[in-house]
Amino acid sequence: MSDIHSGSCHCGGLRYQFDAPLRDIAHCHCSICRRTSGATVVNWISVPLASFTWLTGL
Repeated sequence: MSDIHSGSCHCGGLRYQFDAPLRDIAHCHCSICRRTSGATVVNWISVPLASFTWLTGL
């Protein structure tokens, strides 16, 4: 059984949740990720689409 994880953008306009184990976690600081995000590092994970649900915003 997995824990339910949730998150949002900074303003809360987009909210989501997923019920899957945390795996494939990555931290990237390549020039492409820095340029597209405007941040010095980008963090992301991949989860099965069937476990992902948009709560608000889409």
